[in-house]
Amino acid sequence: MKKRYFLILSLVILLFFELSCGKRERIPKNPKIYIIGLDGADWDIINPLIESGKLKFFKKLKEEAAWARLKTFKPTLSAVVWTSIATGDRMIKHGIVDWLYVSKNNIKVPYTNAEKRVPSIWEIFDYYNQPSVVLHWYVTYPPDHIKGVMVSDAFADAMSGIFFRNEKIEEYRDTVFPEFYYRKLYNLLSKELKEKGLGYKGMIKYLEIPDYINMYLNKYHETNVKKVPILSSWRRYILKDYIGEKTFYYFMKRGKYNLFMWYSRMPDVFKHFASVFLDKNYLDKINELIKEGKPISKTVEKEFEKKLAPIVAPILKHKEKILKAVYNKAKEEGAYVFILSDHGFTLSSKGYDHHALPKSVPPPDGILMILGPGVKKGHEIKATVLDITPTALYLSGKPVGKDMDGKVLLNAFIFRRKVRYTIYKKKKKIRRKKNKEINKKIIKDLKTIGYI
Repeated sequence: MKKRYFLILSLVILLFFELSCGKRERIPKNPKIYIIGLDGADWDIINPLIESGKLKFFKKLKEEAAWARLKTFKPTLSAVVWTSIATGDRMIKHGIVDWLYVSKNNIKVPYTNAEKRVPSIWEIFDYYNQPSVVLHWYVTYPPDHIKGVMVSDAFADAMSGIFFRNEKIEEYRDTVFPEFYYRKLYNLLSKELKEKGLGYKGMIKYLEIPDYINMYLNKYHETNVKKVPILSSWRRYILKDYIGEKTFYYFMKRGKYNLFMWYSRMPDVFKHFASVFLDKNYLDKINELIKEGKPISKTVEKEFEKKLAPIVAPILKHKEKILKAVYNKAKEEGAYVFILSDHGFTLSSKGYDHHALPKSVPPPDGILMILGPGVKKGHEIKATVLDITPTALYLSGKPVGKDMDGKVLLNAFIFRRKVRYTIYKKKKKIRRKKNKEINKKIIKDLKTIGYI
């Protein structure tokens, strides 16, 4: 009788435990992976906007994610860091160490995908015959010939030349692989930009951001925007961001893929000149502090970020739509989502920036949120830009590169699997493309931002 009573009691306790814990989350063996890159995003701007209620979906994501202030490294150059994110390796190993290098002909040319020495995560998925969609990721021109689709970082620049300066369409076919998607994307964009006559006003309305050109002209009573180089090219950056979003939705709805990667440069571009929209008297005080060349106190920096956050809000607010689309699709599929940046920004005696910082100032942290089955919700972890690829491989059921510099972020999950290792080598060598027009566009862009 006692044994029977004990058995019934045990079953009741077990049932109560199961009901109180809710339905157990199923941990998939070979899930899809989504990696979303927002260049230059940082918690120092996002957190004040979450607290003020302006970024409600970011708040939801952070609450449901294992998150980190993502550690990066110097030189904090996007081309270098995004390559480390995609490979799990430091720059000396992957071979992309700057924006430009001197060719055999003593000409400065941009680093390209051809200079990479190690495989990127999409190439590793290719080894397992699993298709990837990779859109606008840094240093992906010329695109890898993978199973799936790669729209290289040169594609948007190519389209800006075609739509702004009537350059020949066929010159840039090699910016997309497979090439037949190049024509499909061109037709999609041409229909809106030419047939419907969608211009700058239409694009900023679609992107739900203010007309920053007019805002600047009215604020400073100027007749042109040449004093701010980025604003003088702002229409081109808007077109590139618009193209980035259109390609996102086009491929999100089409085709089968195991890995989906999308990158947006807009947060970084905007933050390079966003401070011009601060209160003029306050900005003058900040500029005086910078001129003194002394270290900026944390108190001043925090105040600056709090004042700047509402100005950056529209740029991040619209990106919530992309994040929501990914989040909902991943929920349906039981997939994992990585939302991250390569770095943040910091206020120093060199200004508000992320590169060319004083030696004593560490590279500003980026953001990381990992969402999916078995993730420790709302849990802060320690992570670096080198850990993304190893962790994504681990979650997708693949071995991690034995010689990768990053590690699997095991503390982000409530479950634990054995980490398997192997050696990955590049199987397909990409030939460097001698496209002078693309090189010119890239170098012009780097000069506009102030990187070179």
